[in-house]
Amino acid sequence: MKILHVPHGYPPARGGAEDLIAGLSEGLAARGHDVRAVVAELATPEGLYRFGIGPSDDSNQSIDGVSVRRIDPGIAYRVGNVAYQRDPYSATPTANRLRRSVNARLSTAIRTEIEAFRPDVVLTLPHLFENVRIVFEIHRRDPFPLVWMPLLHEDDPFWPFGDVQRLLPAADAVVAMTAHEATRLVDGYGAGPDRVHVIPPGVVAPTNPPERTAGPPTVLYLGRIAASKGIDRLARSMDTVWRTVPDAHVILAGASTLEMAGIQAVLRSAAARSGTGTIDFLPDFSDSDKQGLLRSASVLVLPSTVESFGIVILEAWASATPVVALDSPTMRDVVTDGVDGLLVGRDDDRAMAEAIIACLSDPDRARSMGLAGFRNVSESYSWAKAARHLEAVY
Repeated sequence: MKILHVPHGYPPARGGAEDLIAGLSEGLAARGHDVRAVVAELATPEGLYRFGIGPSDDSNQSIDGVSVRRIDPGIAYRVGNVAYQRDPYSATPTANRLRRSVNARLSTAIRTEIEAFRPDVVLTLPHLFENVRIVFEIHRRDPFPLVWMPLLHEDDPFWPFGDVQRLLPAADAVVAMTAHEATRLVDGYGAGPDRVHVIPPGVVAPTNPPERTAGPPTVLYLGRIAASKGIDRLARSMDTVWRTVPDAHVILAGASTLEMAGIQAVLRSAAARSGTGTIDFLPDFSDSDKQGLLRSASVLVLPSTVESFGIVILEAWASATPVVALDSPTMRDVVTDGVDGLLVGRDDDRAMAEAIIACLSDPDRARSMGLAGFRNVSESYSWAKAARHLEAVY
């Protein structure tokens, strides 16, 4: 098949959705399909709706069998990038004109790719970023087989419920990552049950549980360093953790954002109050460092409410690392509480602290949960399996 993927970001841009589309694309290419991706040339997809985000380091290229075309946002974006650093969400007439210029350039490039490639199927993701809106608009005028992975983020205060509900019927198939997400798409958005397919993401896991790296009790956060990821919850919880485990070490690693300085200040204040706590900040670390971070961590903490799955959980399990996450219908589809991780109340900072303390203070229990997670990943989650399922949908 000729397959075109139109995501909002593609590696080396960092993020769970970026890892998702890369894993699926490479899995389909390995199965012999002609897979192409067209994406804006931005270091992070935040650049599609805010200024201050630079371009990525790579241009058009082939990555593990996938042909990736990166679209230069053009001079309008670069001017805005300089002019609106201090007000990245600016809605002035000039800022809006610049955004329209960028979106027009993106629209032309996507349309040209579809007309030239004539794909058998087009997939776009995630929710209503500009790339998704553009694909649906092109599809409305000149229909082609269209698959959508909306990656519901319903806890986001800006979630466009009505727009998602309105566009959903135009998709020929809709992919959910969990059973809960599939149920929401049917019950909350009116998707036909026969058009919704559950395809969990995958991960690359070794054949046997990896050797753990000895070190101090370490709490790892791995993800975009953004306010929406709930890192303030982790900071508040660490106030309690450091009173019980004074030598606990926190590592905050992930893609940097314009909010990062403020987030660092909050965690540094928490560490200073403890008098003993230590923190490392590792923005924009290399992929080669990820395995080392995961294998040396005592526990991975995912404090975010706006997750449609959380691939980082699978990555932790592939390193036999236990996880602490917020209790939600989505997380209950992924984590079995007390078996491969711990789920805590969404607004209960003390419960999060107690879960972290349990992992730091009882290494045997932590190791047991990490090994259970490793078995779960080995049996149920792989990119090859996810690619086969998506191939069947296509």
